[in-house]
Amino acid sequence: MNSTYKQLSSERTTTLFGRSNEFKALKNAYKRVKDEHSFERITVHGEAGTGKTALVMALQELVLADNGFFCSGKYFQNSDLGQEPYSAIMSAFSDLCDIILQSSDFNEERKATIQRLLGSDGNMLLNIVTNISPFLADEECNRTIEDSKTMFYCSIDKLKNACKSFLQAMCSTGNPLVLFVDDIQWMDEGSKCLLN
Repeated sequence: MNSTYKQLSSERTTTLFGRSNEFKALKNAYKRVKDEHSFERITVHGEAGTGKTALVMALQELVLADNGFFCSGKYFQNSDLGQEPYSAIMSAFSDLCDIILQSSDFNEERKATIQRLLGSDGNMLLNIVTNISPFLADEECNRTIEDSKTMFYCSIDKLKNACKSFLQAMCSTGNPLVLFVDDIQWMDEGSKCLLN
């Protein structure tokens, strides 16, 4: 194997082919959301293997350079993997927790703000967002896992409110968020309700 082949095969390209219009649309949507402090839901359509995931992942560099958060989760076709309801969304939420915990501006003041905004809604997420506990007030962390399981399954409306509180608490105008949920054709019914 020659050295040129080794070098080319070990490098990952971020160049998109035939997707410049779609990438421009994603960048424009991101800029709108950032400038207007709003949100948008965008669905990228296409056949399998046409670069949809690569297209969205190309946006990550722009978001990170802009001091934003880029979090992702993925649904799987094979139900033998034991896919839990809301799994991709909660995986992305776990990513967000990790990012914020590791950020240089995370301090006691930011933690207190997150706790205040989350309130008791954070407890509902305790069992499904594995690393949320550092953001919860001590009394919320002391509730049992069974309490959070009961709350989790009781109402999709309560879960929607908890997710909304979570996103409002974790994000700020200085840190826009891109939440990428991949392979939504395999998502469970609960996730569809949550995203709608």
